[in-house]
This record gives sequence, structure tokens and C-alpha cells, in this order.
Amino acid sequence: MYRLSVIVEEVFRKYLPVAQKVGVTLDLDFPDPTKKIEKPSRVREPLEEHLSSAIRRTKNHVKVLVKKDGITIFDDGSVLSPAVLSALNKPEHIEAKSRVGFGTSVFIKF
Repeated sequence: MYRLSVIVEEVFRKYLPVAQKVGVTLDLDFPDPTKKIEKPSRVREPLEEHLSSAIRRTKNHVKVLVKKDGITIFDDGSVLSPAVLSALNKPEHIEAKSRVGFGTSVFIKF
């Protein structure tokens, strides 16, 4: 078992300077740092991919919220086309949503 907090914190610290460089505020909300998971690659790879993408798409703010069943990445600036959302959604563990005025969210299920 792997501590989720270690994985998320490593990815967050990796992308924090990238966000700061382009003027994007990057926040992390992780209420339960004791959570453990079996497959770190199931979280690390999509977290890096979608966090990087959210930082590139938004103009102001990206938030990473860790809950008991998954991680949600919110950005406040982008709206994705239905075709792009369809490509991002993976039935087994990734769900992306995008709305005008609300931005985009990507949920990565553990």
C-alpha cells in the first residue's frame, strides 16, 4: 500500500513552479492525509497529465481536491468541446465535465 499524500504532494510540488511562472494560482485541498492506495500509477499518471493540462488551459486558478474516493482537478478558465471531453473520459476511472462559466473538472477515481 502507498500513501496517497506522498504521491499527490510530489505531483503538486512538481507543478507549483510551473503554475507560478504563468501566473496561475494552484491550490491543494487534502483533508485525509492517511489514505492509502494499491496502484500509485493509477493516480500519478492521470494526475500529472490533467494537472499540467489544467494549468495550460486556465488563466487564473486550478484546485486539486482529494476525497475518499478520488481526486478532482478544477480549473476556472476553460471550456472543452464535447469531442475533447469524450476523449478524456475513461469509463473505468476518469470523468471530465466542462461548462461555460464554471470551467472544467476532471475526476480521477481510485
